[in-house]
Amino acid sequence: MPPKKLINRSRPVGGAKRGRPPKNAKPATPLEIVDTPSNGSIAVADTPNPGTSTSTGARPALATNTAQSFTGLSQVNNNLTFPKFDPNAYFAADLFTDSSPLNRTTKEQADEMVQSIEEKRQTVRVATANIQLNQDVVRAGNEYLKLEGLAIDYATTGVNNETKFVNYQVAGVNKEIALNKFDQAGERLTQGQLTLAGMQSVTPLISQEWEARKSLKLSQISSLKIEATKAKEALEPKMMQLSQNFRQELEELN
Repeated sequence: MPPKKLINRSRPVGGAKRGRPPKNAKPATPLEIVDTPSNGSIAVADTPNPGTSTSTGARPALATNTAQSFTGLSQVNNNLTFPKFDPNAYFAADLFTDSSPLNRTTKEQADEMVQSIEEKRQTVRVATANIQLNQDVVRAGNEYLKLEGLAIDYATTGVNNETKFVNYQVAGVNKEIALNKFDQAGERLTQGQLTLAGMQSVTPLISQEWEARKSLKLSQISSLKIEATKAKEALEPKMMQLSQNFRQELEELN
Protein backbone atom coordinates (compact mmCIF):
# COMPACT_ATOMS: atom_id res chain seq x y z
CA MET A 1 0.00 0.00 0.00
CA PRO A 2 1.46 3.43 -0.87
CA PRO A 3 2.47 5.59 2.08
CA LYS A 4 -0.07 8.30 1.14
CA LYS A 5 -3.02 5.94 1.42
CA LEU A 6 -1.63 4.58 4.69
CA ILE A 7 -1.47 8.13 6.05
CA ASN A 8 -5.05 8.83 5.06
CA ARG A 9 -6.31 5.58 6.61
CA SER A 10 -4.35 5.84 9.83
CA ARG A 11 -6.01 7.44 12.81
CA PRO A 12 -4.31 9.56 15.46
CA VAL A 13 -2.25 7.60 17.91
CA GLY A 14 -4.31 6.76 20.95
CA GLY A 15 -7.51 7.78 19.17
CA ALA A 16 -10.74 5.92 19.93
CA LYS A 17 -12.54 3.71 17.45
CA ARG A 18 -15.44 5.15 15.53
CA GLY A 19 -18.93 4.48 16.72
CA ARG A 20 -21.21 5.35 19.56
CA PRO A 21 -19.81 5.48 23.07
CA PRO A 22 -20.92 2.58 25.30
CA LYS A 23 -24.02 3.12 27.40
CA ASN A 24 -23.60 3.95 31.08
CA ALA A 25 -19.92 4.42 30.50
CA LYS A 26 -18.14 5.63 33.63
CA PRO A 27 -15.93 8.71 33.27
CA ALA A 28 -12.28 7.87 33.03
CA THR A 29 -10.25 8.33 36.18
CA PRO A 30 -8.07 11.43 35.81
CA LEU A 31 -4.40 10.68 35.53
CA GLU A 32 -1.43 12.65 36.66
CA ILE A 33 2.13 12.55 35.46
CA VAL A 34 4.71 11.66 38.09
CA ASP A 35 8.37 12.35 37.60
CA THR A 36 10.57 9.28 37.65
CA PRO A 37 14.33 8.96 37.69
CA SER A 38 14.33 6.74 34.58
CA ASN A 39 15.83 7.96 31.33
CA GLY A 40 13.15 10.03 29.66
CA SER A 41 10.34 7.75 30.81
CA ILE A 42 7.26 8.85 32.73
CA ALA A 43 5.03 7.05 35.21
CA VAL A 44 1.26 7.43 35.19
CA ALA A 45 -0.47 7.30 38.57
CA ASP A 46 -4.13 7.36 39.46
CA THR A 47 -5.30 10.56 41.09
CA PRO A 48 -6.69 9.74 44.54
CA ASN A 49 -10.43 10.08 44.88
CA PRO A 50 -11.72 12.97 46.97
CA GLY A 51 -12.29 12.09 50.57
CA THR A 52 -9.96 9.11 50.44
CA SER A 53 -7.26 9.18 53.07
CA THR A 54 -3.78 8.62 51.67
CA SER A 55 -2.01 8.54 55.00
CA THR A 56 -0.71 5.19 56.14
CA GLY A 57 -0.89 4.62 59.86
CA ALA A 58 0.80 1.95 61.91
CA ARG A 59 -0.44 -1.50 61.05
CA PRO A 60 -0.14 -4.58 63.25
CA ALA A 61 2.48 -7.02 62.12
CA LEU A 62 0.98 -9.95 60.28
CA ALA A 63 1.80 -13.43 61.51
CA THR A 64 4.05 -15.24 59.06
CA ASN A 65 3.77 -18.94 58.39
CA THR A 66 6.42 -21.41 57.42
CA ALA A 67 4.76 -22.69 54.27
CA GLN A 68 7.06 -23.28 51.34
CA SER A 69 7.04 -20.59 48.67
CA PHE A 70 5.71 -21.63 45.29
CA THR A 71 8.42 -21.31 42.64
CA GLY A 72 7.01 -23.44 39.86
CA LEU A 73 5.23 -26.63 38.93
CA SER A 74 8.49 -28.58 39.36
CA GLN A 75 7.62 -28.61 43.09
CA VAL A 76 4.39 -30.48 42.36
CA ASN A 77 4.38 -34.05 41.10
CA ASN A 78 1.52 -33.62 38.62
CA ASN A 79 2.75 -36.00 35.87
CA LEU A 80 1.74 -33.43 33.25
CA THR A 81 3.90 -32.23 30.39
CA PHE A 82 3.15 -28.93 28.72
CA PRO A 83 5.28 -26.03 27.45
CA LYS A 84 6.50 -23.50 29.97
CA PHE A 85 5.24 -19.97 29.47
CA ASP A 86 7.31 -17.22 31.07
CA PRO A 87 5.85 -13.73 30.45
CA ASN A 88 9.22 -12.16 31.27
CA ALA A 89 10.65 -13.78 28.17
CA TYR A 90 8.20 -11.98 25.85
CA PHE A 91 7.92 -8.45 27.26
CA ALA A 92 9.09 -5.53 25.15
CA ALA A 93 12.01 -4.25 27.19
CA ASP A 94 12.04 -0.93 25.36
CA LEU A 95 8.61 0.46 24.57
CA PHE A 96 9.96 2.57 21.72
CA THR A 97 11.70 -0.18 19.77
CA ASP A 98 10.81 -3.60 18.50
CA SER A 99 12.49 -5.22 21.46
CA SER A 100 10.15 -8.15 22.07
CA PRO A 101 11.78 -11.53 21.31
CA LEU A 102 8.55 -12.76 19.76
CA ASN A 103 8.60 -13.69 16.09
CA ARG A 104 8.39 -10.46 14.19
CA THR A 105 5.63 -9.83 11.67
CA THR A 106 6.16 -6.70 9.59
CA LYS A 107 3.81 -4.68 7.45
CA GLU A 108 6.39 -3.80 4.84
CA GLN A 109 8.53 -2.59 7.72
CA ALA A 110 5.60 -0.44 8.81
CA ASP A 111 5.55 1.11 5.32
CA GLU A 112 9.05 2.41 5.95
CA MET A 113 7.69 4.19 9.01
CA VAL A 114 5.51 6.38 6.71
CA GLN A 115 8.09 8.94 5.91
CA SER A 116 9.57 11.51 8.20
CA ILE A 117 6.90 12.79 10.65
CA GLU A 118 4.74 9.72 9.97
CA GLU A 119 7.79 7.67 10.90
CA LYS A 120 7.80 9.38 14.32
CA ARG A 121 4.08 8.68 14.64
CA GLN A 122 4.72 5.10 13.72
CA THR A 123 7.39 5.02 16.44
CA VAL A 124 4.72 6.08 18.90
CA ARG A 125 2.42 3.48 17.35
CA VAL A 126 5.10 0.86 17.91
CA ALA A 127 5.28 1.95 21.55
CA THR A 128 1.47 1.71 21.79
CA ALA A 129 1.54 -1.69 20.10
CA ASN A 130 4.19 -2.84 22.55
CA ILE A 131 2.06 -1.64 25.45
CA GLN A 132 -0.87 -3.60 24.01
CA LEU A 133 1.48 -6.51 23.41
CA ASN A 134 2.54 -6.38 27.05
CA GLN A 135 -1.13 -6.36 28.04
CA ASP A 136 -1.68 -9.44 25.91
CA VAL A 137 1.40 -11.04 27.44
CA VAL A 138 0.04 -10.33 30.93
CA ARG A 139 -3.33 -11.79 29.93
CA ALA A 140 -1.55 -14.83 28.56
CA GLY A 141 0.43 -15.00 31.79
CA ASN A 142 -2.80 -14.91 33.78
CA GLU A 143 -4.18 -17.76 31.67
CA TYR A 144 -0.93 -19.65 32.23
CA LEU A 145 -1.20 -19.13 35.99
CA LYS A 146 -4.75 -20.48 35.78
CA LEU A 147 -3.31 -23.47 33.96
CA GLU A 148 -0.79 -23.93 36.76
CA GLY A 149 -3.64 -23.73 39.29
CA LEU A 150 -5.55 -26.40 37.38
CA ALA A 151 -2.39 -28.51 37.29
CA ILE A 152 -2.05 -28.14 41.06
CA ASP A 153 -5.73 -29.09 41.47
CA TYR A 154 -5.09 -32.09 39.23
CA ALA A 155 -2.08 -33.14 41.29
CA THR A 156 -3.98 -32.52 44.55
CA THR A 157 -6.84 -34.72 43.38
CA GLY A 158 -4.29 -37.38 42.46
CA VAL A 159 -2.73 -37.23 45.93
CA ASN A 160 -6.21 -37.36 47.51
CA ASN A 161 -7.04 -40.41 45.41
CA GLU A 162 -3.79 -42.07 46.47
CA THR A 163 -4.66 -41.32 50.10
CA LYS A 164 -8.13 -42.79 49.62
CA PHE A 165 -6.59 -45.88 48.03
CA VAL A 166 -4.21 -46.26 50.99
CA ASN A 167 -7.19 -45.94 53.35
CA TYR A 168 -8.98 -48.56 51.23
CA GLN A 169 -6.02 -50.92 51.68
CA VAL A 170 -5.96 -50.18 55.42
CA ALA A 171 -9.67 -51.09 55.54
CA GLY A 172 -8.83 -54.36 53.78
CA VAL A 173 -6.11 -55.14 56.33
CA ASN A 174 -8.51 -54.30 59.17
CA LYS A 175 -11.03 -56.67 57.59
CA GLU A 176 -8.42 -59.45 57.46
CA ILE A 177 -7.55 -58.76 61.11
CA ALA A 178 -11.24 -58.97 62.05
CA LEU A 179 -11.60 -62.24 60.11
CA ASN A 180 -8.49 -63.60 61.84
CA LYS A 181 -9.93 -62.69 65.24
CA PHE A 182 -13.21 -64.31 64.22
CA ASP A 183 -11.42 -67.51 63.22
CA GLN A 184 -9.45 -67.50 66.49
CA ALA A 185 -12.68 -67.08 68.45
CA GLY A 186 -14.21 -69.95 66.48
CA GLU A 187 -11.22 -72.17 67.27
CA ARG A 188 -11.46 -71.28 70.95
CA LEU A 189 -15.17 -72.14 70.83
CA THR A 190 -14.42 -75.49 69.18
CA GLN A 191 -11.72 -76.25 71.74
CA GLY A 192 -14.07 -75.29 74.55
CA GLN A 193 -16.80 -77.48 73.13
CA LEU A 194 -14.37 -80.43 72.90
CA THR A 195 -13.20 -79.80 76.46
CA LEU A 196 -16.80 -79.66 77.65
CA ALA A 197 -17.65 -82.87 75.81
CA GLY A 198 -14.62 -84.57 77.38
CA MET A 199 -15.57 -83.38 80.84
CA GLN A 200 -19.15 -84.52 80.28
CA SER A 201 -17.92 -87.97 79.23
CA VAL A 202 -15.67 -88.22 82.32
CA THR A 203 -18.39 -87.17 84.76
CA PRO A 204 -20.17 -90.55 84.83
CA LEU A 205 -16.82 -92.32 85.22
CA ILE A 206 -16.07 -90.22 88.27
CA SER A 207 -19.30 -91.44 89.83
CA GLN A 208 -18.38 -95.01 88.94
CA GLU A 209 -14.92 -94.46 90.39
CA TRP A 210 -16.37 -93.39 93.72
CA GLU A 211 -18.79 -96.27 93.67
CA ALA A 212 -15.84 -98.61 93.11
CA ARG A 213 -13.93 -96.98 95.95
CA LYS A 214 -16.95 -97.38 98.20
CA SER A 215 -17.28 -101.04 97.23
CA LEU A 216 -13.59 -101.57 97.89
CA LYS A 217 -13.89 -99.98 101.32
CA LEU A 218 -16.93 -102.07 102.14
CA SER A 219 -15.08 -105.17 100.97
CA GLN A 220 -12.09 -104.26 103.11
CA ILE A 221 -14.36 -103.69 106.12
CA SER A 222 -16.07 -107.00 105.50
CA SER A 223 -12.73 -108.76 105.26
CA LEU A 224 -11.64 -107.16 108.52
CA LYS A 225 -14.86 -108.34 110.19
CA ILE A 226 -14.28 -111.87 108.94
CA GLU A 227 -10.70 -111.80 110.12
CA ALA A 228 -11.82 -110.48 113.49
CA THR A 229 -14.43 -113.23 113.76
CA LYS A 230 -11.89 -115.86 112.87
CA ALA A 231 -9.44 -114.45 115.38
CA LYS A 232 -12.15 -114.42 118.02
CA GLU A 233 -13.08 -117.99 117.24
CA ALA A 234 -9.45 -119.00 117.41
CA LEU A 235 -8.99 -117.30 120.79
CA GLU A 236 -12.08 -118.74 122.45
CA PRO A 237 -10.59 -122.28 123.12
CA LYS A 238 -7.47 -120.74 124.58
CA MET A 239 -9.52 -118.46 126.74
CA MET A 240 -11.60 -121.43 127.93
CA GLN A 241 -8.43 -123.38 128.72
CA LEU A 242 -6.97 -120.50 130.66
CA SER A 243 -10.23 -120.07 132.59
CA GLN A 244 -10.29 -123.73 133.52
CA ASN A 245 -6.65 -123.64 134.59
CA PHE A 246 -7.33 -120.59 136.74
CA ARG A 247 -10.25 -122.29 138.39
CA GLN A 248 -8.19 -125.40 139.15
CA GLU A 249 -5.47 -123.35 140.75
CA LEU A 250 -8.04 -121.61 142.95
CA GLU A 251 -9.47 -124.90 144.04
CA GLU A 252 -6.10 -126.29 144.90
CA LEU A 253 -5.36 -123.25 146.99
CA ASN A 254 -8.57 -123.64 148.92
